[in-house]
Amino acid sequence: MLNVPRARLLPLPGVASLLGGRVKSALSCIRFDSPKGAGWKNFSRFHSGNGTTALSKAYLGYESAWWRSPAVNLTEGEYPQNAFFPIATSKGVPIGVRWSDGPVRCAAGAAERGAAGGAERECAGFLEIFYSVSNETLFRSVSRAPVDPLGVATRATAGATLDLVHEALLEAISPLLTARGVKAASLPKPSLLAVGVWTRPDAKEPLGPPVGYTAPTKVYYAPEVSGSLGAACGVSGLSEGEYRLPAPPPPRPPAAPAASA
Repeated sequence: MLNVPRARLLPLPGVASLLGGRVKSALSCIRFDSPKGAGWKNFSRFHSGNGTTALSKAYLGYESAWWRSPAVNLTEGEYPQNAFFPIATSKGVPIGVRWSDGPVRCAAGAAERGAAGGAERECAGFLEIFYSVSNETLFRSVSRAPVDPLGVATRATAGATLDLVHEALLEAISPLLTARGVKAASLPKPSLLAVGVWTRPDAKEPLGPPVGYTAPTKVYYAPEVSGSLGAACGVSGLSEGEYRLPAPPPPRPPAAPAASA
């Protein structure tokens, strides 16, 4: 049950009465405290009150996984060093790459031929080019947020969008390509863009139907800002232990009647 997004779980018939008012209030808690101080500088950037509207993830799909080719050979790590802080490109598309975070499918023996210095590996795959909290709009426009986080754009339906994102990616990683002597124009174009955009609630798009709030409920609270967790969530006496295990076990079915002698 806890794997069901809370915005979908809580409105189901009978759920509120089963959970009870206190548990329902705890599950509905959304809090993004933004403490002061140098140690919290990076974290405060993601505070929903600072203009960030969603947690988004984006993948470009390529028929040829060029980043795994012997010429490029980028299969581990991130770019920039912390991809959660993406590069702002001139295309207006932020880019933060995780080279290993994406499924790749290779033809039989392709990896071995590539490793031996032969032709480029015959692999197709997805490359994660963005995963961060922001107020960007391009990936969100591809999704069906806030009702559904998923969005898919193909070359047939949104070729210009795919080209724009691909150009932003090439711009962002241009220092890596230059260092390897690889020309950006030699790399294939993507065939698909897949995104997940988990929006944060606000007055226009609150928790639950009809418009949603697709992200799991999040509670980032700091005692120096909110005091106790109970105060942060508006649930008197709520402790961290109670919050972590708020859902009661499902009721047991009634015992079968004893057989007659």
